Amino acid sequence: MIFMHELDEAGITLACAVTRWSFGDQREDAITPQEEVARLVEQYPDKLYGTVAIDGYHIRKSLDIIEKFVVNGPVQAASLEPGMSKHYADDKELYPLYEYLSEMDIPLFMMTGGGNGPYISYTNPEHLDRMLVDFPKLTVIGMHGCVPHAFEDIMVAFRRRNYFPCPDVYVPDSPFGRIYAEAGNSMIKDQLVFGSAYPLITLKEGVDSWMRLPFKESVLENIMWKNAARALKLNWEDQTFCKSEQIPFEQVRCNIVRRVISAYCRPGLNGPGLRFVQALPLHAALPCGGGRRAALDSRKP
Repeated sequence: MIFMHELDEAGITLACAVTRWSFGDQREDAITPQEEVARLVEQYPDKLYGTVAIDGYHIRKSLDIIEKFVVNGPVQAASLEPGMSKHYADDKELYPLYEYLSEMDIPLFMMTGGGNGPYISYTNPEHLDRMLVDFPKLTVIGMHGCVPHAFEDIMVAFRRRNYFPCPDVYVPDSPFGRIYAEAGNSMIKDQLVFGSAYPLITLKEGVDSWMRLPFKESVLENIMWKNAARALKLNWEDQTFCKSEQIPFEQVRCNIVRRVISAYCRPGLNGPGLRFVQALPLHAALPCGGGRRAALDSRKP
């Protein structure tokens, strides 16, 4: 599969497939079927860490999806884009989702910045901050950070240790990159998470662009993999990153890739014939062999 070659080229061995429910339309089902995510995770257990998309328009259905595919299935986390259903992060209509995820200790990938919703107000971290206070045990990985509110995003992460901002594609060649790099060297060195936003840029470009930022050597491992490993409860100290336990610690480059994927099977294509389209990731990274270059993904121990 072409995507797997891209992972290898970028020095990534594990990728987190974060799926999307919709682009703001009131769909009855997610763009990428949950069954497809589960199949991919089972087919590539040492390559993919999966999430199921949940949606603010379909609370009851979303709860059932979490129970079936995460609690009782192979998928590891959930992904939510609240602005796409015209909900702010602290909208009480979403609280049953947060309550269940928190109770079951399931990480939540949430779009918190960038194009989250029809108006820029949906990226205002005040809403996220209030939700994090109400759910202090819920781990939230903030896709796109809270860009353009970079300073406020950093302060929310500093105050709420269950929040891990990942500004991904908004770091390279942007005014936000140096802001997040300075915070990663100090205030949020234990929470900032690397990301690429593939395929807006290639995986290799994503890794290289983050490695060019002025991070201190002492925090680089945290940002490029350890923070994400902790957020996703990877048992990296015991060298266990995935359920199959087939990858030796010294060979793993864990990278949380936030990918909006739409995958389907076409017989006769590369391998199982899966093609990935509309992939918009979020990464985190784990350097291999002491090297600086890396990229990270995740999986429950």
